[in-house]
Amino acid sequence: MWERTDRPYLHWEFTYENGEKSDRNNPETFIEGCEKIYDQLVAYGKNINPAHTPLKSFSNAKKIIEEILAEEVVKEKRINSWRKAIESGVLYQNKGKEALNYDPSAWEKEKAEFPNLSDSGDAHELNVYKFHQAATYHRYFVLKNLLPRNNIVIF
Repeated sequence: MWERTDRPYLHWEFTYENGEKSDRNNPETFIEGCEKIYDQLVAYGKNINPAHTPLKSFSNAKKIIEEILAEEVVKEKRINSWRKAIESGVLYQNKGKEALNYDPSAWEKEKAEFPNLSDSGDAHELNVYKFHQAATYHRYFVLKNLLPRNNIVIF
């Protein structure tokens, strides 16, 4: 069964209720998104260390990224393709030769073990706490600053 997530290989047209036609080109949008993420990571590296230079340019990895995004497979198979590309070093220099495993339930496990804030001064060091603090700040910033600055009001 296909998952209910965006599929990076799809390209289609649709018509809005008002009759306006629109084109959705996932391959183009996804590769643009990948390049923007790359640019942000490079900028972050330069922020930490102004002498930072990436070991590989985005253009060196673009073809393999496009090939992975074009795979018409279920999410798990595409994840395996990402892992193989990471482990082979074609995306970036991989010293450990291993792609990290992601456990989607890790946050829930940590949240379940979250100590009572009144009992622990160490709670603010937990990743789950830091994530929720960042999410709360981001939500506030978007709703109270970013959207109103662009004349969008959300109640």
